[in-house]
Amino acid sequence: MVEIDSFVGREAETERVIGLLDSGARLVTLTGPAGHGKSRLAKHVAAGQELFDQWAVVDLAAVDDLDLVAGHIAQSIGGGQQVTTGVAGWPQLAQLLCELRFLLVLDNCEHLLDASDDQEGLDELVGLLLRSAPQLTCLATSRMALQVRGEHPLPLEPLHAPDPAEQPEAALTSEALQLFIDRSRAADATIDLAEAGNRRAAARLVHRLGGIPMLVEQVAARVGTRSSVTELETRFTADSYRKLLSQVMAWTWEACSPDQQRLLARLTVFRGGWSLPAAEAVAGSELDEIDELLNELRRSGLVIRAPGVVPTRYRMLQAVREWVQHRLDPSELDDARSRHQRWCAQIIDDAATQGHGPAGSGLLCTLRGELDNVRAALTRCTTPNDARWGLPVAVTLANARVPFIQGELSEWGRHHLSRLRQLYPHRDATWVAALATEAWVGVCQGDPDTETLLSQAQQAADQLGEPDHWLVLYARAVSATFGQGPEHEAGVLWEQALTALREESPPETHVFLGLVGMWQAVHAGGFAEPSEAERIINAYRTECRTHDSDHLLSWGDWAWALLCVRRGDLSEAVIALRASITTQQHHHDLWGLPWSLVIALLVTADSQQWRDTARLLGAVDLVMLRTEIAFRRLRGLGEAVASAERRARAALPAKDYDYAYSRGHALSFDDACDLPLTLPLFRDPHMATPLVTPVLTVRQQQVAALLLQGATNRAIAEHLGVSHATVDSHVHQILQRTGATSRRDTRTIATHLHLSTE
Repeated sequence: MVEIDSFVGREAETERVIGLLDSGARLVTLTGPAGHGKSRLAKHVAAGQELFDQWAVVDLAAVDDLDLVAGHIAQSIGGGQQVTTGVAGWPQLAQLLCELRFLLVLDNCEHLLDASDDQEGLDELVGLLLRSAPQLTCLATSRMALQVRGEHPLPLEPLHAPDPAEQPEAALTSEALQLFIDRSRAADATIDLAEAGNRRAAARLVHRLGGIPMLVEQVAARVGTRSSVTELETRFTADSYRKLLSQVMAWTWEACSPDQQRLLARLTVFRGGWSLPAAEAVAGSELDEIDELLNELRRSGLVIRAPGVVPTRYRMLQAVREWVQHRLDPSELDDARSRHQRWCAQIIDDAATQGHGPAGSGLLCTLRGELDNVRAALTRCTTPNDARWGLPVAVTLANARVPFIQGELSEWGRHHLSRLRQLYPHRDATWVAALATEAWVGVCQGDPDTETLLSQAQQAADQLGEPDHWLVLYARAVSATFGQGPEHEAGVLWEQALTALREESPPETHVFLGLVGMWQAVHAGGFAEPSEAERIINAYRTECRTHDSDHLLSWGDWAWALLCVRRGDLSEAVIALRASITTQQHHHDLWGLPWSLVIALLVTADSQQWRDTARLLGAVDLVMLRTEIAFRRLRGLGEAVASAERRARAALPAKDYDYAYSRGHALSFDDACDLPLTLPLFRDPHMATPLVTPVLTVRQQQVAALLLQGATNRAIAEHLGVSHATVDSHVHQILQRTGATSRRDTRTIATHLHLSTE
């Protein structure tokens, strides 16, 4: 994580934390009130450490539901990892963290520590992780200790700010004064703080502020064009931290214009940051020039601009958010949350209805970047009336393919739908759609309760007089194809689902036709009579081209590759699979790439490339763990994977099989998905060297984007929370895959990112 301004002071505390980590402490918790700089110190230590192979910062302020914490941590680690929601996901998360020496920074823990009678708290999760992952170390920030065995609480005191009247020399060189001077200069203050009188006045001021970093920064940001610090000294005379915080925040708040105050109040509804368009959507029609208001709030220190992010994003400190929200009238906060909900619903609807067209990639990228906000909006739905909004949004989110492309089936495909469905006051079409959506996600997870959900959905649809509800038919067809449903009904169910959807004719019918048609093509590729399968797949591919949807077309290529495997035409299967993988990589499709990995496995097995088969089996089992796609339990594919495994084990000595399998299973998620295109069998016959797709992995795209901004390898490592050696490896791969002559060959790198260097 790149520090947007300098890190001042805290040398002793930094050495203390590093010393504890050096000595083998597994859990260090920085404690203290809000505004003492706990988060900043933790990130500074993590960015500068060299003890661990990898580190990541997880901001828990964006998560209010403990059931979602394990998944949020898994996603923050990167690489497409996914775990089950709730306590069941905790052991899975531990397994993800046990492979490397990992430093996990858990920021803002306090609101998740209070366990209810029927739910364990964050302290139990941290304890389990430390017991299960012996190479894991946690650095936490919290207003109180986590109370975990072996914890090393480190209370963080304010910065040293002695009274100039008692310690004049120490006061003029204190850490608090240095912070005040640094932030005043950053805010373009015109006061000459090198002048002796002003320096003494500033020393008295930071002493009055108690040396509390957040308060020092707030006041420094507001010095502005004042000619003297003296006028500020008498404003802050409180005798307790809470009163002092209130005084400084009140002073900063009063210095804001009414429009700035209104905007800041409405911005408190965001989690995980926001962009300018998001701020404009939540601000309300009576506020103008939101960009200028944001800049003013940033200059005042109330809003922070995230470094190195394009387009620009902003965030707010938790202490500021809490103080502002406590001042708000409940009705005003409710209005802001309503606008936030409407904005979330709009970006979800855009991705669902236009996500398969030419603009689809950008819309899905926007939505994926705002999932912290979507999660917050859905989590706030706690009453039946709230669920009237929340459940339709959760269904639309699944139709936008977010649970699949994001690689988070448990949260976005099951958890929110199930919770909101239980709150929802009606048994109408929306409730039926939620049941059906849960069911077809459950099929992909190999959930044995899927048939029960499908039966409930069909009964509810019958009672509504909609026995041919298209989404119920769709879910039943998925179950008949890959799950426990009647296999002989699959082809008929797909046709019925398409017919029902056409008759319903919503405005976005062509989008959902793409989804239903996609799975019909997948079913045809694996199960239909070959000539009929060829007809269905070709018709589907034609429709994808008509709607200019290359992403959906990649699934047509996938289905064609599967059909070719069944027919024994392995060379044609390789060509189709290469096209499918290349497109899916371009769209960062964490759902499609694992499915393509399975087809690659079948091709190598039928080609008797047994070591590559064993390696791919290891990679398949890895992505099953990461994505919850239960390939080994899916009808047809499961049997095919088991057959490939039996043949590979029979053909190879046990030691050779185990070695090749372990190589595949030890890969990162990105490298596992890339594996097929690095194997000799998938070499392009027109190329002299094995094909390595020029499209970069998700992590390599992030590294390349920072390269184009001129970031050094060390800065990239800090920003992404990975080791310097990992970035070196990514840069090498980027140059190799793009054909760039060096890191300064920005035009070539940008071409593969679809960016401009102008």
